[in-house]
Amino acid sequence: MPSFFSYHHSEVHYIRWGKGSKPLVCFHGYGEDSDSFSFLQKNIEDEFCVIAIDLPFHGKTKWVKEDIFSPQTLVKILHGIFEREQLAKKDIYFLGFSMGGRVILQLTALIPDSIRKIILIAPDGLIINKWYWLATQTSSGNKLFQYVMKQPTAFLKMVSTGEKLGWVNKSVFKFVQHYLDDEKMRDDLYVRWTSLRNIKPHLPTIQKKIVAFNICTRFLYGQHDRIILSHRAERFCKPLKDLAIIKTIPAGHQLLQEKYKDEIIYLINH
Repeated sequence: MPSFFSYHHSEVHYIRWGKGSKPLVCFHGYGEDSDSFSFLQKNIEDEFCVIAIDLPFHGKTKWVKEDIFSPQTLVKILHGIFEREQLAKKDIYFLGFSMGGRVILQLTALIPDSIRKIILIAPDGLIINKWYWLATQTSSGNKLFQYVMKQPTAFLKMVSTGEKLGWVNKSVFKFVQHYLDDEKMRDDLYVRWTSLRNIKPHLPTIQKKIVAFNICTRFLYGQHDRIILSHRAERFCKPLKDLAIIKTIPAGHQLLQEKYKDEIIYLINH
């Protein structure tokens, strides 16, 4: 059932489904929304109560730029939704894809005592992307980012040349072409990236919290993914020992699909 949670001037859209007792909170990837998880419904609705949330400038969430989406804001929204839905804030399962994985990593550092398991599908956040950092964490980089979104021609030519010379991999080239060729997509890219600029997981802290609170941690990667690579998780999981499992399947980056539901459901349940 779709609902809205009011936070300051913004309205956060989320969907609740399932009649089970275990809370499962889902965060989607870039350009997606809460409905991205609907293909899992018939397989887990008897055991889980699912809360799938639209992040700022995604789906039906009406986010006002003046509202800062900070780590503390994230926790307040989550707790507010749980109170509204009369759910206990304990033994929570979290499922996130790509950008949504970064959100979950941030929450793991903040509310580890509420978490039972995290399932991260090709998650962002395990490495600092230098371009994202430049565009969102520095004033000069942000001004350049804004300019490129308004005047992308020169940048597109530069990336095209880099791809031909082998300096830019094809996945990155396709990403740039897809999102920068269209004015609406460029505008969305700017506001979405900048709105989540404060979600910056500190990995050493998260590793310590996972161990201290015995949080079951699962990763799913596509072996043909050229955007987010599994070796990042391998480094992250070394101090976690038996708490973490990494699974890789023959796929690309887009793992949140019906054809991969068996692998996702297995990681949720086991």
